[in-house]
Amino acid sequence: MALNRNTSSSNPFLPEDHAARQAALIEGAEGFVTEHFKNHDPSHDWQHVNRVRMMALSLSRCSSLKRQPDMLVLELAALFHDLCDSKYIPLNADGIRSKAVSSSKTVIAPFLSQYSDAITPDQAAHVFRVVDNVSWSKDQAKRRARAQAQRDGQAPSTIEQEQIEWEQENVELHCVSDADRLDAIGSFGILRCAAFSAVKNRTLHVPPKNKEGTSAPPFEQSAGYSDTAIAHFYDKLVKIKGEMLFTETARKEAERRQQMLQSFLTELDIEWLVAEQGAQLSLLEA
Repeated sequence: MALNRNTSSSNPFLPEDHAARQAALIEGAEGFVTEHFKNHDPSHDWQHVNRVRMMALSLSRCSSLKRQPDMLVLELAALFHDLCDSKYIPLNADGIRSKAVSSSKTVIAPFLSQYSDAITPDQAAHVFRVVDNVSWSKDQAKRRARAQAQRDGQAPSTIEQEQIEWEQENVELHCVSDADRLDAIGSFGILRCAAFSAVKNRTLHVPPKNKEGTSAPPFEQSAGYSDTAIAHFYDKLVKIKGEMLFTETARKEAERRQQMLQSFLTELDIEWLVAEQGAQLSLLEA
């Protein structure tokens, strides 16, 4: 997708055509990513990537950011953020995913090497690190491990402390991560959850068994509930708000999208109850 962008450099220390070189890099990245995702399902296709790119660029204007993002790093990280998604890395004969394939540097570096006149080694390394830290599941695992270590009175190692500080300060990560999470909720989030469920042959909904007659946890639900699309809403999607996001702009947008999610879940429960209660009355009256 061609975006209107400033192709003149305002930095007197860079060549006059440097911005144009970076624009060419972005255009090349779009083609690289489009080709990579051409056979992906609609939940993680080029359109998802482009929405994340657009939202990340939008979030770069958030006044709560600690500094102005490096826009080249931000846009490339957004475009590349799903290239190494573990859900799409094939398992080997032992049921293990290749670590080599899951490394963003392994996948992205050969492409970036074609544009060495447009991106510095430090910027490229920055892109790799952002891409490697966007994942929701990785983030949740880190949060759990850090919380457990804190409960156990364990101080973080030097390496872990550096990682924590990097995550707290890295505005490019903040924008890309928030953009990816926002695309998991609201209208697009509902569409994507249904699309991924279809590809994985995941049941959308099972009749509720809890006393409230709703699809919400706890797990006094029918057998198979935890493997449904609706369970995924409660396991992950409704949690994407507040402290799960970095930027104030994303948190405000998440509030709006969460209202839409809650309305959808409420309507879903009503639709089931209308059918269930009507069926019971029909049988009693027969």
